[in-house]
Amino acid sequence: MGGLKNNNIHTEKTIERAVITVLRFAIALGETSVSKRLLVFLRNEIDPVSSHQSHPCVQPPNGSFQEKMATSNSYTAYRWRFLVLASFCLVNASNAIQWICFAPINSLVQQYFAVDSQKVNALSICFLALYLPGTILAMWIFNRFSLRTGLLVGSWMTAIGGWVRFASGFGDTASGAAYGGLLFGQCISALAQPFFTNVPAMVASRWFPVKERDISTTVGTMFNPIGVAIGTIVASAFVSKDSLGQVVGMTDWLLFQALFSTIAAVLVVLLFRDRPPTPASASQQSTVYADQADPKNFGVAMRLTFDGVVKCMKEPDFVWLLCAFGVGLGIFNSLTTVIEQITRPICATPDDASLFGGLLIGLGLVGAAIVGVVMDRTHRYRLALRIGFGFTFVFTVILTLVLRPGMIDGVAALFALLGLFMMPMLPTSFNAAAEVTYPVSEDISSGLLMTAGQLTGIAFIFGLDALIPQTPCNPNFEYPGSSILLVVAVGVSVLFIFLFRGSTKRLAADGVYSGDATALLQDSSKA
Repeated sequence: MGGLKNNNIHTEKTIERAVITVLRFAIALGETSVSKRLLVFLRNEIDPVSSHQSHPCVQPPNGSFQEKMATSNSYTAYRWRFLVLASFCLVNASNAIQWICFAPINSLVQQYFAVDSQKVNALSICFLALYLPGTILAMWIFNRFSLRTGLLVGSWMTAIGGWVRFASGFGDTASGAAYGGLLFGQCISALAQPFFTNVPAMVASRWFPVKERDISTTVGTMFNPIGVAIGTIVASAFVSKDSLGQVVGMTDWLLFQALFSTIAAVLVVLLFRDRPPTPASASQQSTVYADQADPKNFGVAMRLTFDGVVKCMKEPDFVWLLCAFGVGLGIFNSLTTVIEQITRPICATPDDASLFGGLLIGLGLVGAAIVGVVMDRTHRYRLALRIGFGFTFVFTVILTLVLRPGMIDGVAALFALLGLFMMPMLPTSFNAAAEVTYPVSEDISSGLLMTAGQLTGIAFIFGLDALIPQTPCNPNFEYPGSSILLVVAVGVSVLFIFLFRGSTKRLAADGVYSGDATALLQDSSKA
């Protein structure tokens, strides 16, 4: 195992030298302005951040730079962290595009591949159904090998899945071969999804200092919804009907996704590193040294994963958060999957459905950016979760009342408001889970949250699909059972989140006891 780690370190150093060599070559050709700055950026990789009195450290292995860090009271952030985060964000977005890319053009996919709406929905549902086995695979690879290895596996699985899907566009639709190939490629990418969605908090915790941890988790998390937004909005720009009523642009749409995912995978190879040379915070100190001192075999990796799951489930705060998040994410996933079907009875077109999805994601990104900055300053996760879930319930009720023919503008506004309050709960929940389950690895707590949301999403998709009226543009519109299901489900999630107390164990390990974090700690101890 030691040889494997040495090989990984050697490979990363080789990649860095290659990048710097390319930049020097560019400078020699006259590209001085940008290239010189980037070369200086990489060569002077250490970026000092404010020092911080450390939590008592575990003694690291003898020798090398670790001994110096163990006796130091400050932690260093490295500029390479931004390249690590950027490469992670792109591959995360590429996988999300493949998940949602057929939902906004459901009727066009039906016509092109000669299938019904349930088979088109299956292209999204497979991402939810395969999330649990994908999570188990991801957890094992992260524990057995490394975070970088897991990201490499996930990124190339997404790229391969993209090319299989592209090839299926040229298959025989009459025999079902085209759809079979499409579903197979979709399943490959679906298994890769947990490699990205389970680890934003882990990437942020390893590479970023405490004062940047929440916003970096938000950025890493939100590139999955950004991918969803791209897949939702751009789909109708690629795929449409010609003057003869034939579907055109489907293979171009699949080719775009295959190329995007391949470029993202290459960037992961070039830029993503497992961890910085020295920990970015006190809470990472003992974790880093424990990982370096204990090479793991298959049995050890599985035991670590299982022990982490058990520790999470024994924490009452995490269980309440798991219940609330599972229902909330399930509703979000089902809405984005059946958005065209749920708005078709009110005379909405596929273009309208793309607009609704884009507004849901777009305003959600704005809300997430605001909440991420606020959380970095206050760390009041419990308050943020209660506000977010509460307003989500209010706007869900209003949406079900407005969802009727002739109210397209009102429906668009309600989807935007839902996104504004719903999406910031994703990174906030990841950070809250990391706090209450510390020192359990962040990929385990986030993986359990995401798995719960994906599994409930399957139930909600089938439930909504069965309750949505099948008649398009129904002039005698009546409020369907799908609206009742949405309101009840979101109401249940609000009840769960108000049972969540929100302790901050990770912040305590980092010595953060001032400001709003102190108030939260004191409030949590009384609750």
